[in-house]
Amino acid sequence: MTSTRQTVKFEVTELLNAHNYHSWKNDMRAVLTAEGAFKIITRKETPANSETSATARDFYRRADRVASMIYLSGEPTIRTIISSLPKNEIDDPAHIWEFLRQKYDSASLKSG
Repeated sequence: MTSTRQTVKFEVTELLNAHNYHSWKNDMRAVLTAEGAFKIITRKETPANSETSATARDFYRRADRVASMIYLSGEPTIRTIISSLPKNEIDDPAHIWEFLRQKYDSASLKSG
């Protein structure tokens, strides 16, 4: 039996599927905020100008962790969809977040 829950440190969220985008989004927002990384998703935090600075290295480390957390927070079918994105988009957690919003946020769809 496939689990529909994930544990991230001390938080537990439902895995994203085609029917629970809004609750998943709220749970993940809380998790990513606790990680100090939600501003990466909203692009309110960007990498430092120097890619070799400690600040830039910290940003990219957290961005990689966020991308992994988003990927792992989806059911296998969602992971397959994310994996099919071009490499430069998979490496950008803000892009993955927006892609999932466009695909699963029925409230933002014209037909929704």
